[in-house]
Amino acid sequence: MTSQQDKSRKESFIPKEEDIFFVVIDNEYHVYKVLKVEPLPGGQHVFHLLVYKPVAVKPEPRDIGALEVFAWHVPLASIGDATFLANVPLQPEEFQGYIEYLRLTDFNKYLEFTGKDPDQVVHEAREYYENGIRATDENNFEDAMEWYSKAIETFPLFYEAIDNKAFVLMDLGRWQEAIAVFEQSLGVNENNLAAIFSIGECQFKLEQFDKALVQFQAALEIDPYDQLSREWLEKTRACLHKNLTRT
Repeated sequence: MTSQQDKSRKESFIPKEEDIFFVVIDNEYHVYKVLKVEPLPGGQHVFHLLVYKPVAVKPEPRDIGALEVFAWHVPLASIGDATFLANVPLQPEEFQGYIEYLRLTDFNKYLEFTGKDPDQVVHEAREYYENGIRATDENNFEDAMEWYSKAIETFPLFYEAIDNKAFVLMDLGRWQEAIAVFEQSLGVNENNLAAIFSIGECQFKLEQFDKALVQFQAALEIDPYDQLSREWLEKTRACLHKNLTRT
């Protein structure tokens, strides 16, 4: 086979599920196993890959069993100059990274792939959530956060549980951490007034008045009649004015 033919063969290689292949980068052999191939419009694909640790010597099919996993899941849109190594049936444990990816990015597909009962998942998450509420009422804040975290892990779209975890962080005065959790909530429900307002409150507590101002204005855009947002907006403006007069 000529070098030109070899180049053409590599460029036309499209991995299939269960294929193992390698790519040479900086004189190391980077080995991958295909978990899933997700078709996209226009004939493109996303390859969901299990990634092995790079090796210095060109791998052979007999070496596969000795390879060490580097990452359980990496999605790639392009493979590059890849060389087929072997086709090896996938084992259930090899899907752990892909399953976690689905849980966080496409919960319906996660349920479908794992065969979980949606009603049971929601019921379990609700129980964790209610345990969190009870712990909060008893001022057991660390326990409450653990229960809310379990509810979120079980059902990542449960933005009320995300909010409650952030409220606990506010109770503990951990303002920056609370902001990060509220931002997670907004990733699920972008018009969540409670999260938008509360980020502003946290920023106010951190004396980030310019940022807080933006948040309270955003809250009023969602609900122009929200009196609490209006009060905090005026309070923030007063603090900004006070700071300006000092300079």
